[in-house]
Amino acid sequence: MPGYGNAVEAMATLVARKGFSVTLLYTGGVPPGVNLKPWTQHYLDNRVDLVVLGAGDTTYDTPESIETPHRIFEWLGAQQRFDAVHFVDHNALAFSAVTAKHQGLAFEHTLLAIHLHSPHLWFKLNALQAVNSLDDLVLDHM
Repeated sequence: MPGYGNAVEAMATLVARKGFSVTLLYTGGVPPGVNLKPWTQHYLDNRVDLVVLGAGDTTYDTPESIETPHRIFEWLGAQQRFDAVHFVDHNALAFSAVTAKHQGLAFEHTLLAIHLHSPHLWFKLNALQAVNSLDDLVLDHM
């Protein structure tokens, strides 16, 4: 069954084919031994730059659910200004960027869009999964 990743890829490819500069930021981490070169080439063939979010310079002592959105915020802040940034709602990846924009700290001239799929707790409960960690509540808040 296609998921939001397929929708994001289709949108990125369509927008790139219309002549816009498109960058996909992959935030999932790359397992050891996985070769990204074919994926990078696939996206380049479709006029899309694929960037893998690296570890960055900041050291975190927080759950990944807090770390990853902040690393995305730092990465975005270090780039040339984007006209628009599209996020999926999975794992609250937009939280730090949207919070900074709301507080007037960053992204004044950048449209931040979130493509909604399902809230974290809604997904867990409808998948008959237990809400069994503090991280579940953190993600629900974010």
